[in-house]
Amino acid sequence: MTMLKTPEYAGEILVPEVLEDLGIFAGKLATDIHVTRTRIEGRCDDRTSVTSDTAKHLSRALGTGPKFRLNIPARMICWWIARQT
Repeated sequence: MTMLKTPEYAGEILVPEVLEDLGIFAGKLATDIHVTRTRIEGRCDDRTSVTSDTAKHLSRALGTGPKFRLNIPARMICWWIARQT
């Protein structure tokens, strides 16, 4: 049986690749993209899921498509299902 690597959750991508690289905190990113600080902080610790609205705001600010942000939780769900079978 092949061991499946646990996919990264959104916070594991958002924190090092966005916040740390830009040298900003969640509150600054939230202000810049016009969402609440708690929405960004919830994404950083994987307490909340990515909504289409958040994906839209992040994609505009970071130059990525919204599908990129929405596919992160989808990969986690597929990984979890594959482990159960």
